[in-house]
Amino acid sequence: MLLVYLTTTIIAASIGVLMGHILSPGKSPINNNLTNYNPQMYSTKHKANYWFDYLIPENFFKPFTENSSILYVLFIVIFLGIVSRNLSDSSREYILKLLNVLLEWILKAVEYVLLIAPIGIFSLISNQIIKMQGNLSMLYSLLEYMIVVVCSLLIMAYIIYPMLLFLLFKYSPIKFIKSCLPVQLFAFTTSSSAATIPVTLNYAKNKLKVKDHIAEFVIPLGATVNMDGTAIYQAIATLFASQLCGISLTLEQNIILLLILVLSSIGTPSIPSGSIVIFSLIFQQFNLPLESIAIIMSVDRILDMARTVVNVTGDLFTSVTVSKIIKD
Repeated sequence: MLLVYLTTTIIAASIGVLMGHILSPGKSPINNNLTNYNPQMYSTKHKANYWFDYLIPENFFKPFTENSSILYVLFIVIFLGIVSRNLSDSSREYILKLLNVLLEWILKAVEYVLLIAPIGIFSLISNQIIKMQGNLSMLYSLLEYMIVVVCSLLIMAYIIYPMLLFLLFKYSPIKFIKSCLPVQLFAFTTSSSAATIPVTLNYAKNKLKVKDHIAEFVIPLGATVNMDGTAIYQAIATLFASQLCGISLTLEQNIILLLILVLSSIGTPSIPSGSIVIFSLIFQQFNLPLESIAIIMSVDRILDMARTVVNVTGDLFTSVTVSKIIKD
């Protein structure tokens, strides 16, 4: 099951990176001035001599104080997770309780920030339009960006998933798509994979004929770790922001971006606009100005609804795949 999650996430992130490069929604004659950013700063930030330099920090606490690399943070978290497995049961239980409280506290803080985010986003977008003396080309770039994201999500939901089921198990693509439509509609309106779990479970059991014990294990877990739509969205959004700043990522940096997307999408909260926190980490990794997040967030709500559709479709795909693999 975890292999299925990992495979589809890699495919989704690859689609996002390819579509972001091929269609390049952030490239236009005026975009280099949108964020008042100097691309020369990009080459002077973080340079790695070897691959492990991207993963292992020189100082254990440095990534948490300078936000120098999300990969450093992920490496430390994985390392601490491995260490925690060897602790006593009581110690692990205490750590889990502490982390759950901390997570709840952070999510509540983000929720309060989101309440005033529309005001800040409106102000920043207005400021950019004023600086461009009323030139609305940025809005056209945002429209193009939205179209690229939606098209990429449609490819994943209505081509990749059905095609994989047909090639692997001769499963009818039409049957799969028809069974997913009510769940997708509910996910689109709620923008939350977690809120859609009851509906997803119902259709997985009754329409896709997945056994109860498989659906009840795969789908709740998938709502947390299976975020293919989010991986596509984050890939295109990152490339869009880099293109706005006149930055071209090298092959090595694109591979690093793929790795980050696969790892970070697993930890993205399954709530509306849950990827905002992840954006700040990804942008710092590539030295992109955080002000670009405001431009992306101006259209996030619509795209959030669309990517949630892909997330829940991925959960249904995984439940059918696991059911076919174990033949239960």
